[in-house]
Amino acid sequence: MTHQTIPNIGSIRTYNGNLYICHRSGELFENGIPILQKVESHSFWSKDEWIYFHDLTGNHCFYNRNTQATFRGEFGVAWFSINGSRAFCSFDVDWVNLKWKSGLLDIEKQKVVQEISSAANKSLISSTKDHYLLAEGKQGISGVSKQSTKTVWTFSLGALGRWYHDFDKKWVEGTIQQIVTVVNDTLWLTVSGHHLIGIDTRTGHILHKLSDASEVIGKPTKAYHCQLPVTFRLEHDPIRQHLFGFIYDTYVEIDLTTDQPSLTMYVLEEACSQHQAFCAYGERTCFDNKYFFYLDPMTGKIGCLNRENKVVEWVYSFPEGSTMGVLMQIEITSTHLYVLDSGGTLHIFERER
Repeated sequence: MTHQTIPNIGSIRTYNGNLYICHRSGELFENGIPILQKVESHSFWSKDEWIYFHDLTGNHCFYNRNTQATFRGEFGVAWFSINGSRAFCSFDVDWVNLKWKSGLLDIEKQKVVQEISSAANKSLISSTKDHYLLAEGKQGISGVSKQSTKTVWTFSLGALGRWYHDFDKKWVEGTIQQIVTVVNDTLWLTVSGHHLIGIDTRTGHILHKLSDASEVIGKPTKAYHCQLPVTFRLEHDPIRQHLFGFIYDTYVEIDLTTDQPSLTMYVLEEACSQHQAFCAYGERTCFDNKYFFYLDPMTGKIGCLNRENKVVEWVYSFPEGSTMGVLMQIEITSTHLYVLDSGGTLHIFERER
């Protein structure tokens, strides 16, 4: 695979088929066209037609093609979802002491118009039609009524009991690892201790708890081939209504279209070992409707897994000396694949039609 390179890149993102490249100088490009200046290159991300970023003077900014709003102050936005010109946000008001303020931010008026919670350990993670969902540290979730802004339910991970930590040789309580998604009034969380749980967003009750595979396809040789590992990441496919992920050498899939979601695990140990390309970091991945792409920073390789037949179709090894440092980010559009290394070099590959 031949490819082009661009130096001095800070970070990359794709959203709705658009490619955003932030140069280390602070210039942000959308599909090759400069749109913003003075962007802190590791702070920007896109969601719901908006871009959020820090500028080089420490301001917090929202931007789309029609509006740019700048907020001055010591807070930082930890989570947001846009509805029109209003953003549901958690503000980091005291990072040292982990204090948060959650509220409804009017982007055009550039001020908080409704406070949801000012508790020190609560941060907004999502919202549904009737509720805001707040994380209480890494041990619990609470549901807050949008109408009254009062807490209507709480959920504690203590309800799952303790699990035995093999490395520390002791029994410990689980912690929230990832807020995956909300589907049909169910909040899906990954929890340390081999669990994926689904919580009813209306009541806070546990609806589903998955750990052991309902079906294992392939040749399992290790415990994590048949059971979710201690820590893992999942993605949501809104078209197929599946949760899925690639955990080292095992592809997992959870079908959400049934009343009782089931966990299927596909063991790809032989193929990954043959190519010496493992999906070691869940955050260094991307996917489309057919393929799942991942980086193995330990070996400096790109892997491509066919999500339909669960086959590793190809693995690419960078020529010696062609990358600087570690492979950090991978993104795709319909026409290209992009890989950014820690030295700031963006590698651009043209995808086969």
